[in-house]
Amino acid sequence: MGKEQRQRELLSLLKEKPLIKIHQIATIFHVTTMTIQRDINELHKKNLVIKTHGGAFVPGDVIVELSHQEKEQIYASAKDQIAQIASKYIRDGDVVYLGAGTTCMSLLEKILDMNIQIVTNSLSIFNKAVKYDNLHVILSGGELREHTQMFVGKFTKNFFASMTLPKAFMSSNGVNLDSFSVANEQEAEVNHRILTQSKERYLLVDSSKFDVQHFYPFWEMNKVDKIITNDKQLIDSRYVLSPYIIDYEENKQ
Repeated sequence: MGKEQRQRELLSLLKEKPLIKIHQIATIFHVTTMTIQRDINELHKKNLVIKTHGGAFVPGDVIVELSHQEKEQIYASAKDQIAQIASKYIRDGDVVYLGAGTTCMSLLEKILDMNIQIVTNSLSIFNKAVKYDNLHVILSGGELREHTQMFVGKFTKNFFASMTLPKAFMSSNGVNLDSFSVANEQEAEVNHRILTQSKERYLLVDSSKFDVQHFYPFWEMNKVDKIITNDKQLIDSRYVLSPYIIDYEENKQ
């Protein structure tokens, strides 16, 4: 990864996780702490970040909602690792809900050869899955949010209220010790309805999403079956002892 791309992704990371430390950033980008320190110094000189002890933050920062295309470019390796572990919880013949996140798209890539039924409110998931004859795909419909390619609104909520979902796989913009959250109220409402109707709940969140709180919480952390992440060593130790959290590093065999 070139310096300019790394610095762009570093800015996105700092917007989503302003408390992250330099050593954690270095691990995520697979570079040295000195490299990240130089990046932060350059961004500071351009007035794009303000340096702090052990890190930096974006001045006047508000947590932004990345588009579907922007999310595809960030933490691709972590999303692939999460998807690899999540796919172990899906079997031939299953009926599963796949959410609108790019991590769920990575999960879809892992199960394209399975004979399963997929229920989704993601236009991106639908457009990919419908090409495979072995996948029976049901799209909710509703009001499309172009920004995230996700259907929301009253129609979508009513659609999911009418069914029971055996397994749900969903991502989140942020997670803290209390709840999962997203940046849009309508998406939060739909997510809550889907998880309410689900028997097994799997939340797919990479390590950068921990200790990030967005405006709209949609589900409590202790009411899921599994929280699947890429590497628990990259998240705060307060989360590591949670019985819900599993990661790629411990389960990759």
